[in-house]
Amino acid sequence: MAVADIQVVEQRKVPLPADDDSGVAYETFLAQQGLSDVSTMSASPLLAAGWAHVIARCCDAWRSMGAIDSDHPVVIVDLVGDDGHFSHLMWQALERIWNASSARDYRLRYVACVSPGTDVDAWRGDAGLSVTQNLTVVTLDPIDGEAWRVQAGLDTTNPVVVLAHDYLHRLSCSLRGVHYGQWMEGRVRVCPEDETQAVEYRWTILDKDRSLSQTLRRRYLRVIQSACVQVPSAALRLLGSVATLSRNRFLWLAADHGVVDESRIRLGALAPSHQGSEGGQPQPVNFHALSWEPSVHGAWVHHHQLNERGVVTQAIWRHGDRHLCDSTTRVLRDVLNAAHPELAQTCAQLAHALPADTEPSPYLALLHTSAYDMAVLEAVLGRWCESPPSLGVLERGNWREALQRAWVHCPRTSSQGVLRHALGLLATHWGFFDLARRIFEADANNACVAYCNACSGYATLARQQLDELDPDDAGAIALREELDTRLNRWRTLAWYRPDLARDGDLSIEPLGYEHAESFLRQYHDPQIAMLTRLPELGSVEEVCDWMAEQSGDPRRSTFAVMSASHGFVGVVSLHAGRNGGYFYFWIGNEHQGHGYGQRVARLVFRQAQAQGVESLFTSVYADNARSIDALSAVGFWRLHVHAQPPDEDLVFFARIPEEQRGKSIPAFSSRLAALLTELDSSIALMGCSS
Repeated sequence: MAVADIQVVEQRKVPLPADDDSGVAYETFLAQQGLSDVSTMSASPLLAAGWAHVIARCCDAWRSMGAIDSDHPVVIVDLVGDDGHFSHLMWQALERIWNASSARDYRLRYVACVSPGTDVDAWRGDAGLSVTQNLTVVTLDPIDGEAWRVQAGLDTTNPVVVLAHDYLHRLSCSLRGVHYGQWMEGRVRVCPEDETQAVEYRWTILDKDRSLSQTLRRRYLRVIQSACVQVPSAALRLLGSVATLSRNRFLWLAADHGVVDESRIRLGALAPSHQGSEGGQPQPVNFHALSWEPSVHGAWVHHHQLNERGVVTQAIWRHGDRHLCDSTTRVLRDVLNAAHPELAQTCAQLAHALPADTEPSPYLALLHTSAYDMAVLEAVLGRWCESPPSLGVLERGNWREALQRAWVHCPRTSSQGVLRHALGLLATHWGFFDLARRIFEADANNACVAYCNACSGYATLARQQLDELDPDDAGAIALREELDTRLNRWRTLAWYRPDLARDGDLSIEPLGYEHAESFLRQYHDPQIAMLTRLPELGSVEEVCDWMAEQSGDPRRSTFAVMSASHGFVGVVSLHAGRNGGYFYFWIGNEHQGHGYGQRVARLVFRQAQAQGVESLFTSVYADNARSIDALSAVGFWRLHVHAQPPDEDLVFFARIPEEQRGKSIPAFSSRLAALLTELDSSIALMGCSS
């Protein structure tokens, strides 16, 4: 994807008109109530993804019309920066779609508008937008198209995309009324002496009105007998500026509470409240008025509202007077309808309404339906990060993907630090250490980063990181003591060479009690015990007893297999004697098929060589094709020996250098028999003596 700079633009606020004896203008009244700063909906990844798909479709259509100059960017203006979360979601969705298409040979420029006085660096960090994307701040009056061109330096060679998420209700609107053929202006007089803060509206007849077009005024006079009409005067000027700036080639996407149907306007849906509205909901946006002129000039206009008092999503797509393809607009309509923000809100409400003992699967379904909205996960995050439910292998894979996608959409704002921390804790509890590490690193939570490293094969690094933290931090103190005990024990083990124990993100370390819980979770597959001839272990206590028994044999070195992403994934063990070493390994079921077996075998070969063990042997059951293939891939050669009952189903392998194969294979068979006797193994070979 060819991406230009993301630009941050500052909105300039216009001074309010003064009061007079006839009351204040309606715009002044709304501003005094503070409703222009009220947020009516949260940013939804579902809506962002839908809008990104619509933008991509429209750009493709413009491209096919020859309207895209690849030497210039397609400018996307996001009118509301707020805390940056919606910009964060939109930019991610756009990058994802553009990166998935190899056909796009033009670039985007994303212009995000922020409020006056905003700390741009802090905003950029909260939005999760990289410094390399070159955000700058300029003053921009969103109503003045020429200011867009001059002050923001917008390149309008190509069509322009404008995003108005939760924005239009903040713009000033005029109060008008139709009363039996008369067009009237409404002004507001507040009665402060009344405890209810009652307001009254004073009406005067208007012969001329520039707040909306003459054709739309005539329309309202014709279809309305007596009703109030709120005219979105500033939004209409804004839309007019977009049309002028883009030479009538634009895509307008908006979402806000409002009214679309003319019949509802006729019945008074746009009438203002007769009570003071401080702290309440802002007045609904007149989307019908916004769409009137574009539709008259042939633009494709689409609205979607799930209920009469709910959010309206609006799309206006115009390319001069050119008719747009019906098949394309049908697709756009379907995408917009499926991405309505109240669908994600409903998912979050359902998640909060589920009983506390609900299984994880309904939450996973709601997460998927909402495009992995953190508002859904928030319903259980506090409870689960303290006591997470257990997951099966398939569930773990699904939830791993779900948490990763939710993290992509998680707000980066400073006010949401607790939410991010809870998500990181849940990822840690479930063993998704790569994800947990990214979450904690984003907030510079170094103690938790160190814990993740300690659990995923980087104990030495974790101990070094703890030295850089506050020495009085209780959590850091406990982890530091545990790691000191662990590392000191490792230093006493002559058979462990940490410098030979790593292959990229995979490592081996001495198996210890710190691995017991993870061991038990991975060992749940009964085939592991059967194929490795290990005992059945059903509790942490039994695992610890087995570990103690293993460590009691000085000839045995047993390692935990550690993945940087998943933590503990399996075990590899070497039982060494004078005649060589006998080794086995197992990888947990959910981590099989990723090549871990071959890599860990090579790591234990290094450890064996460092101990002076030259000949390595192992055995597997004849029907264990996967292990046989893995052994062949790392240099093992099958020995033509057989075991006496009850082990007659075993096949035996030796790691034989290529130059020693052939004539020396019988010698390795004899060496294997001697090794089994030396190690007091219960396996006895047929026709071989030690």
